[in-house]
Amino acid sequence: MSEVLCVYQIPIEQGNEPEALEKVIRETVPGKYKIQKGSEIVPLFFGLKALKLQFIIPEEDGSQDELEEFLNELELVGGEISLDFITKL
Repeated sequence: MSEVLCVYQIPIEQGNEPEALEKVIRETVPGKYKIQKGSEIVPLFFGLKALKLQFIIPEEDGSQDELEEFLNELELVGGEISLDFITKL
């Protein structure tokens, strides 16, 4: 089965630390998704920041939608996530 690399920008709820959001994601992400080591904190606007993470997901129908739904439901996420990059591995 092929895999896909997806890079997501995940806004951080104001008043929360990027490290806390990253820890929650890494500890609760469903097992079929892998998170690459390392992350990046990027500025958005008005002092808000986002966490940029790389995920390796299976290339199957619905995988990307399931991952995005999981990320959007986390309490520490401060808005809509965005897909920055995607490529087949």
